[in-house]
Amino acid sequence: MAYIDIRTPQKFTNPANLIRIPDLNTGLLVDYDADTIAVDTGAEVTSWEPAAGSLALPLNALPPTGTATYPTLVDGTAGGHKAVKFDGQHNLRGNSGVEVLASGAPATVLLVVKDNGTTAVGRYLSGFNTAKDFRNVRIVSGKFTAGAGTSASGASSAQLAEDMTAGQWGVYVVRWGDGRVKIDSSTGETADVPGTPGPLTGVSLGATYTATAYELARAEIARLQIFDRALEDHDVAALLSLMGSRYGLTG
Repeated sequence: MAYIDIRTPQKFTNPANLIRIPDLNTGLLVDYDADTIAVDTGAEVTSWEPAAGSLALPLNALPPTGTATYPTLVDGTAGGHKAVKFDGQHNLRGNSGVEVLASGAPATVLLVVKDNGTTAVGRYLSGFNTAKDFRNVRIVSGKFTAGAGTSASGASSAQLAEDMTAGQWGVYVVRWGDGRVKIDSSTGETADVPGTPGPLTGVSLGATYTATAYELARAEIARLQIFDRALEDHDVAALLSLMGSRYGLTG
């Protein structure tokens, strides 16, 4: 834990005024930033490489509907930044054999997303386990939701109370840790429920892992970060402020 040591002019330490410095780097496993995708605006996105230094987990396009279409790159909608646009028939998947997070492991997901408001249930982030989608981030009936479950405990979901506004960008931070699922958002909303997650094996954006029962998103994703720890409250506040400023959000 880092501190700033604030002293009086007489050089006496005042422990009551120690300030905690946010740590937004430790445990950062994967960082997907749409600004780094090297295709022209409007072009199909067939792969999404994570930032240098992240877990080597490139996402490759696998259209779940069997069509020949892929998500596309859009520019300027995320506060002047790029985003990957999913239109309810697209999926980007990482390596199914890579265990990103172990069962029960704490974690934090940062997601900068705009839902286009035309899907009852759609997955922004999903695991790749063929038996159960243990950890996920999705929209359900217009509300931002984060799920957790294990084969022993079943499923549990934290859900924000207010509907997401169609066409409006938001920054969302999901934490799994201490037997709970927590959501904090740039709108000021929070949600908190009990839940112990299973593993996250591979990464899938825009749809579920299964080959037969997809929940397809109609959304744009500008940024996704995954940490292998549950960030502390002051870290989350800093992350929301930093990403809110970057992507032009003031909420």
